Amino acid sequence: MKNKVKVFGIIIFAMIIGFSLTACPDSSSKDSPTVTSVTVSAAGGATSVAKGSNLQFSAVVAGSNKPGQGVTWSIDTASKNAGTTINADGLLTVAAAETQTSLTIRATSKVNTSKFGTANVSVTTSGPGPGQEQGTEELSVGMISGDEIIASIDKDTTPGSIIVKADSSHTGFKWYKDGILVTDSNGKSQFIIDLAAETAGQHTLTVEAVKDERPYASTYFYRVAK
Repeated sequence: MKNKVKVFGIIIFAMIIGFSLTACPDSSSKDSPTVTSVTVSAAGGATSVAKGSNLQFSAVVAGSNKPGQGVTWSIDTASKNAGTTINADGLLTVAAAETQTSLTIRATSKVNTSKFGTANVSVTTSGPGPGQEQGTEELSVGMISGDEIIASIDKDTTPGSIIVKADSSHTGFKWYKDGILVTDSNGKSQFIIDLAAETAGQHTLTVEAVKDERPYASTYFYRVAK
């Protein structure tokens, strides 16, 4: 009799444990991050990039349960020049000999590799883009795309430097040199180009600003001769 009671108790105990295990939800699968979209953008909202220059890209991974923001960068354009590359940080380098007129940049989520986003940029020549080119013997500047913000180029104030002045009616300035944010110039309405420190050739300069609560952005090329 005692053995029967003991066996019966063991069965009841096992049933309770089994019920507990089946009743508990799988919280690990419920809380796993999911990715719904990946948005890709270029610094300063740039839509074009000059041959022989760089442009910084960034990506935002959207989804539930805070998916990781890590992405893998690649260029989807077939038959591009071998010298046109994008690194692990999203910095695009366009070869001076690039023959493609546009490039498609892709960012693929590391959380879910089936989710990716793309952005297209046109490739311009090393010459001036839309708008008038202006400058000095050492430096020439022309607009590539966006809103006209640069007001003047001052060569004489600081010997060996070029001061690019933006329209002072704007605020919240951000400057990007070759696609990389120059934090020392945040909020300033002018950007100083040190000719001694510059390499010869073409570079890009993007400025972002706000006026009357409207965002403005434009990208310029500047070409240094030494």
